[in-house]
Amino acid sequence: MKNLILLLGFLIVSNNHITSSPISASVSIGIFGDKYQGDIKLTKVQEDILLNSSGNQSVKTGWTWEGFRWHKNSNGLVIVPYTINNDQEFAEREIEIVEKELTIIEHATCIRFVKRKDEEDYVEIINGNGCWSWLGRIGGRQELSLDRNGCLQQGITIHEFIHALGYDHMHNHFYRDDYVKIHWENIAPENYANFDRVDPQWFDNFGTPYDLMSVMHYPRWAFSFNGEDAIEPFDSNYIDKIGSPYLSTDDALRLNRMYNCY
Repeated sequence: MKNLILLLGFLIVSNNHITSSPISASVSIGIFGDKYQGDIKLTKVQEDILLNSSGNQSVKTGWTWEGFRWHKNSNGLVIVPYTINNDQEFAEREIEIVEKELTIIEHATCIRFVKRKDEEDYVEIINGNGCWSWLGRIGGRQELSLDRNGCLQQGITIHEFIHALGYDHMHNHFYRDDYVKIHWENIAPENYANFDRVDPQWFDNFGTPYDLMSVMHYPRWAFSFNGEDAIEPFDSNYIDKIGSPYLSTDDALRLNRMYNCY
């Protein structure tokens, strides 16, 4: 198991503006080699498109294929039914953490997470092996893993549910090399694929700039085998800020544009 360290913090949403109040804790998140970019599961169709596309998996970041998006209701709200597996022994406090994080996305977008009744397509939160999600709506029951031993911390539920909404990682953006340097010498070859750029044919940033403050950006030491930087922003002001656990203003804007919330 590879460890990805994400700094923790509190998110405060007020008047639709997203601010942060950091705390000085950290958590070790399990990242596994069998997941696309570390924490994403792909369907066979997605694998065929992303891993066999022209450009050597040089795939922007938001899934452009609308077939993998969640549906709107008659009020123009994107509805994502979800359930928490009752057999996983999630504590009430842990469930409250999940619900609080989902509310943060809701307050900034037209997306609504609702407790599943009998909907055919839904997300089931499990106490699985690490923190991971499928990419977008895949149809039927789809698991989203929040390991109780590390994943129920600030920003992680947001990160994984944004994957479930169909958004990739910021540091895999096609133009990321204009903003960050990848230190391949500090990354084990078996983890190189976690830094592959994504193909603009299938992924989009929806008219937003590269976002160093995105909750979907990995921190500087992600997948480093020696403790040295794996990702280095060219703007040194962001060196200790990438890997934020906070939903950025542009994170919300991308989701709103992706789902035509305006």
